[in-house]
Amino acid sequence: MTNSTMPTLLPSSLCRPAPLLLVALLEAVPLSAQAPHAASSTCWPALPDGWAGVLLVSEQGRVASRADGANTNGPLTTTMRFNIASLGKMFTAVAIGQLADAGRLSLDDSVGRHLPELPAAFRSLTVSQLLSHTAGLGDYLSEGSPEALAKARSATDLLPIVLATPPAGIGTWDYSNSGYALAGAIVERLTGQTLPAHLASEVFARAGMQRIGFAPAEADALPTQVGADARPFHPRAGLLPAGPAGGHYASADDLARFGDALLAGRLVTMTTLAQMSSIVVEHQPARDDGVRRGWGLGFSVTGAGASRTFGHAGGVPGGGAALRLLPARGRVAIALASQDSVPAAPLSGTLLQADLARCRDAAGS
Repeated sequence: MTNSTMPTLLPSSLCRPAPLLLVALLEAVPLSAQAPHAASSTCWPALPDGWAGVLLVSEQGRVASRADGANTNGPLTTTMRFNIASLGKMFTAVAIGQLADAGRLSLDDSVGRHLPELPAAFRSLTVSQLLSHTAGLGDYLSEGSPEALAKARSATDLLPIVLATPPAGIGTWDYSNSGYALAGAIVERLTGQTLPAHLASEVFARAGMQRIGFAPAEADALPTQVGADARPFHPRAGLLPAGPAGGHYASADDLARFGDALLAGRLVTMTTLAQMSSIVVEHQPARDDGVRRGWGLGFSVTGAGASRTFGHAGGVPGGGAALRLLPARGRVAIALASQDSVPAAPLSGTLLQADLARCRDAAGS
């Protein structure tokens, strides 16, 4: 590779929420589409040509990372924030899980129990359907006008856009940003806070996330594309504040803190996490390996038992991100990309089985 490589060891250890404006066209990259990875005796996976990004793997307090390449702000680092696209759906899902732990709602509640003013077709949906992409809802980002999206200051403000398209195909898996807007509105109704304010205090602060924010800053690793003139540029879609379906700006070390907090039961109880990170709908064809793949409540899930992994992936024009968790080993794997020619998700999957001791050696431990 021609990119610079800067392996780094991290210690195991908020930005003020911005108004909800138009978010990137958030794409889910199906983590569950990947085959299980055999245990590796090497450190880092082979990096494809064109990769520019950050890799991080942690396990029970041991952390190793590397950064490859640069963007217009200079060399990439593990503390640099990236647009994490649809990974932000996990934050909305965790907020719902916390309310379930507090007895404020049940994951099987109808939407109408908490938002009784909605039309009947929406009231009959369940919270679980919103989080598992089986509510038959669409994509408020593409269905709403730029003007309407720009005026939104909360998830509740997005409801007129969501309600303009009645549910269709309820019970069938179909990836939906609008389901998370409804879930965010439920969080706002039950807490009396906007979703950004609630996430800042109840998810990010409790996880010890120090740099995550809702809007880009000049020092971020902004999504980068290369134009016809071979000059890099930052697409507008990757420069806009986050919403209930994602688009937050976070660093690899902050995402590691989030993953560690999840696995340690500091964000939701272990019982709730097990429920949310188990398959509730299988949305991909069965394979010969017999491994189940599908979607939980806010997480893409592969396998069961000791081999179960879960997480999320996503992309924006010029960037991508993936986080995967292997609870049986307490392992968190993260890949953040500042380009979209080489996807992040396969690399995060490989890191789940990397030899962490060798990774630490490679980093000078």
